[in-house]
Amino acid sequence: MRTKRLCLVLILLFCLSALGEAGFDGSVYAAYAPVYDESALSGMEVITFIEPSGLLLSAFADTCEISVSLDEAEDTPARLLESHVRGVNRYGSIINQTAVTACGFAGYSEGACVSYSYRSLRDTGSGDVFTVDMYAARVSAEYMLIASQTSWGKEAERERFSNSFIPSLSLRQRLISTACLAFLNACEQRSDGVYLTIDYCQIEYEKEFGLPYAVNDDPRQYTVKLSPDADVWLPNMRSALYTLERSEPDAAQISVAIEQYYNINQVEAVFTVLFGSNGEVVRLQHYNAL
Repeated sequence: MRTKRLCLVLILLFCLSALGEAGFDGSVYAAYAPVYDESALSGMEVITFIEPSGLLLSAFADTCEISVSLDEAEDTPARLLESHVRGVNRYGSIINQTAVTACGFAGYSEGACVSYSYRSLRDTGSGDVFTVDMYAARVSAEYMLIASQTSWGKEAERERFSNSFIPSLSLRQRLISTACLAFLNACEQRSDGVYLTIDYCQIEYEKEFGLPYAVNDDPRQYTVKLSPDADVWLPNMRSALYTLERSEPDAAQISVAIEQYYNINQVEAVFTVLFGSNGEVVRLQHYNAL
């Protein structure tokens, strides 16, 4: 089965310290997920999110990095990009820059794009030159969709971003619950789909060193159904470094992952769980802070 690996980065941490030991209560809210041609990011380490705002996609390779986010913004797309370019002067010296140009982006008519290259102010003149291609589009009165790639050394990376990834990018609105934390105790395939056995928990912090740990005061377990199109991110126990592995919602692969995790750590793995409006789990991601 085809999977994608992703090295641990700080952006994967969810802000879940305030969550209590509570499960899905049926409440959902509107959020967005990125839709794009996955072949346009072939060879890159990619992770996506379902969020009402903030980071929706992050991708890395040896010669470039990409981010897609939904940010609060009052300016027009053109003014936002102009302001961004002016801000580069705080850390870099701009070498080349195109004019900010109006363009449709991700299905939204009010959009703009810009490209520029710069060298870090800390360099003496012989350091790397970074090239940024940036797109912005008005999604609503409050939010702007922003996609950018920073690349160094390869023009082909720029062409792939602007000619393949950007034309394929759009947003899919989804209804999701707030994030729940739970031990993932078991996974099984039934005639009508994949089912998870979970035990809700909460995160607390050791006072002296601030280290996180999971607290489970309620021993009840719950059986929940995994959506056939769920986003599943499993810990990869075969790697020397912590990595996440993107999986299909496959009972066998999930079972192997949680068994390997338990054999190494002698405790069930904690996962972040998001539910959809029908009560099925639409996102299952290992909680990497533990």
